[in-house]
Amino acid sequence: MAHGALQLGAMAMHWLPGGDFRLDGGGIFGPVPKTSWQRHWPVAADNTLRLCNDPLLVDTGRELVVVDGGLGDNLSPRLLQEYPVTAPWALPTRLAALGIECGDISHVVITHGDFDHLGGLVRTTASGREATFANAIHYLQRREWNDMRAPHPRSAGSYDAAILHVLPAGRLELVDEEAEICPGVVLRHSGGHTRGHQVVELHTGAGLALCPADLMPTHCHGRPLWQCAYDSEPLVVVERKIEYLARYDEETWYLLYHDPYVRAMRVGPKGEVRETWPTPWPEVAALIAREVAGEEDPA
Repeated sequence: MAHGALQLGAMAMHWLPGGDFRLDGGGIFGPVPKTSWQRHWPVAADNTLRLCNDPLLVDTGRELVVVDGGLGDNLSPRLLQEYPVTAPWALPTRLAALGIECGDISHVVITHGDFDHLGGLVRTTASGREATFANAIHYLQRREWNDMRAPHPRSAGSYDAAILHVLPAGRLELVDEEAEICPGVVLRHSGGHTRGHQVVELHTGAGLALCPADLMPTHCHGRPLWQCAYDSEPLVVVERKIEYLARYDEETWYLLYHDPYVRAMRVGPKGEVRETWPTPWPEVAALIAREVAGEEDPA
């Protein structure tokens, strides 16, 4: 999805190509019956869906912040078999096109430790794996770090704590619940998808934007009861979304990580889509309807 930046006040948001994959429809929509979700998302004969894994670059005017890392370039054979990659990870290339070097990034937020968010924080070179953003401080909830080091059997297949050991000394900072890492960028523990999952508030000076990560992976998941089978704490996911819909007003932008159709959305009181960026919602809805009906092939 080619587009420019979403400009909110002094902050500019760019989505970076973190790699696309195919994911089982039951995994992404969990308890929602297929008879419901297949009307809202095109599905292949093997029951898989196309999803992106696109990190957010936030230019605050003074700092460069990256939220999550995408798939990376070194997925294991098991992960490649279970999650077929259909577009490559290309963060450094996109940053270069924006006139930014990886060494210019000052802050990296890790919303949680799953491979599709963590993998791109290291990259493969001739001498082995190295940190993609070696000069940046990386922020992770302490609860997530503890779970990554001693994972529950349900989570062990998605975590790779060894990635964080590639970071240079002193470049990982553990967060306890809440922290403002630079002016206008606030991290809040949410739990839900994983026990140490965190969201990112962006106070732009022209309204609020929220990176909900895997609490709302796509535009369909603004509704509290639409959630993933992968959620470690499904009731907490529901509670957090109800809480956020009450806390944040309808002008808040939700910035999405896994959605190839919608980068940012505003929602109504029940989490229903009200406005989208960069493509207006009526056009997005019409495109999805054509793809669901088989009148147009998904890109």
